[in-house]
Amino acid sequence: MTLALRAAVIYRGGLTEGNYFVWQKSLRAFLSKIEEFKKKGRRLIDVETYVVGRQRRWAGVFRSGSWQQNFVHSISFSAFYQQLNDPANQGLAPSVFEIYNSGGQPRIAAIMRSGIVSPNMTFTLSVSSSTLKTSNAQHVGEGLRLADMQPYISGGKVQWAAIWLPGSGDSYMVTDLLFEDFRHQTQKKFNDQGMRLMDLETYKVNGKRLWAGFGRKGNWANYFIANYSLASFKNKIEKEFHDNSRRLIRMELYST
Repeated sequence: MTLALRAAVIYRGGLTEGNYFVWQKSLRAFLSKIEEFKKKGRRLIDVETYVVGRQRRWAGVFRSGSWQQNFVHSISFSAFYQQLNDPANQGLAPSVFEIYNSGGQPRIAAIMRSGIVSPNMTFTLSVSSSTLKTSNAQHVGEGLRLADMQPYISGGKVQWAAIWLPGSGDSYMVTDLLFEDFRHQTQKKFNDQGMRLMDLETYKVNGKRLWAGFGRKGNWANYFIANYSLASFKNKIEKEFHDNSRRLIRMELYST
């Protein structure tokens, strides 16, 4: 049986910088594209990896920017902690995680960037859904807000990595929802509380696809779509960019 790859994405209105998307890249080609774009003033802001047949492929969202950046990939959690002390990551902190299984073991890819380093920022690489919710409530009380959340399956259970950065204002987080419940809550929080979806994740538990995400209060235009084929998704990006001045800020790729 051939699995169809689908995309769920978040667009944000009111942005003017360039916005770029690449997909179906081998790791070597993806790393080459990162370096090519860096020379053109384009920075990686989100990353996804997935398997087609037996080949791992990579996709990324880029936008115009000048901050310092490093992309680490294909390493264990312990190796990632060692990477934090690498001179290449001096003055940088993780902004986005992508965690995937390789050879039965979790592996991490992370976007490291300047401009977000703070003594108050924190992250975790392995907590349950219930611990994630408890930790988020605690960190919100400490003046931090979620910047990224990433699920993965370990030992048949969902585990989470997450990043919190200094922030303020109302926010929310949901996990382990069926799609219609996730869509309904996202729309209701937008309508009733002015919450804007900032990140979304999807994963399978016991054959059931679940959804998670977080948002913050804001007044910018915010759009969420799901279940696009990659081909139609790429066309959609170009149309939203040129016709509606919307920029892609987050993506989630998954098989159906």
